[in-house]
Amino acid sequence: MGSVPTYVIDTYGLRYFNIFGRRQDPDGAYAAVMPKFIKQLLNNERPTINGYGKQSRKRWKIRKVTRLCLN
Repeated sequence: MGSVPTYVIDTYGLRYFNIFGRRQDPDGAYAAVMPKFIKQLLNNERPTINGYGKQSRKRWKIRKVTRLCLN
């Protein structure tokens, strides 16, 4: 049996949560909160807020994330 060369490659794992864009499905299983809020507001519904509404997270537009990943 011959030897198999191995390579050392730096790899990174990215978790894309809280990212939103124009074509995001607000009804998908992993839909972010922004399209859900927008859909509820457009339907004259109150946005669903869990807890006391004091928690905050950074929301990112897909355009910005794409730019960051490519640089």
